[in-house]
Amino acid sequence: MFTPGDIVQPRMGGPKLKVIEVNEDHIVAVQVGNEPGEN
Repeated sequence: MFTPGDIVQPRMGGPKLKVIEVNEDHIVAVQVGNEPGEN
C-alpha cells in the first residue's frame, strides 16, 4: 500500500509526512523537512 519515500497526509490540512519505513501493518513516517540528515 505504501512504499518508503511516499508523501502522506493523515488528515486534510494536516502536516505532510514522508514514509521512511513500512512494516506489515504500520508505517514509520516523519514530517516533511525533518528527515534525518537534512539541514
